[in-house]
Amino acid sequence: GISVDVIDAAVVAITLSGPASVWFGVGFGATSMKDEPYAIIVDGNGNVSERKLGNHGPGKELSKSITIVSSAFHGDDRTRVLHRSINGSSTDHYTFQTTPGDINMIAAVGDGKTLSYHKARTGGKLTLIPTETLSCICYPTQTIYFTYMNSTKMQVNNYDCLDEPRSDMLKH
Repeated sequence: GISVDVIDAAVVAITLSGPASVWFGVGFGATSMKDEPYAIIVDGNGNVSERKLGNHGPGKELSKSITIVSSAFHGDDRTRVLHRSINGSSTDHYTFQTTPGDINMIAAVGDGKTLSYHKARTGGKLTLIPTETLSCICYPTQTIYFTYMNSTKMQVNNYDCLDEPRSDMLKH
């Protein structure tokens, strides 16, 4: 599993969970390895590394920009909570967005302790949504008034609403 939480204007918390006995990792800002994304890898010993993945290859290891905040085991799974600057420390390090929206990502798991060809892989999106502040899901785009015989006035608003997963208002 993965979660990304913006802690403040400078720090992001990344929580990664996967099998304790093998490596697992996630790449940010990509839909496949050919995008050569920034990736965080947790090996089967619990060590964390950062990489610039290659096109269907391990790419190169990057300078460390992550601090391990906590490590826990839940049955056969390992969870690492990491802190990192929102801004990448180089052009190869991913810069996280701080506004609501989607982040493309890829994830993989291996069948050994060290990074090698993946046993399983997937792609998807992380959706960042505000958790501690109010967030509008529909914004008024225009206001229309109907007047009957100059005595009764009725206001009708048109709204531009966000689609799922933030809202299902566009369907109704």
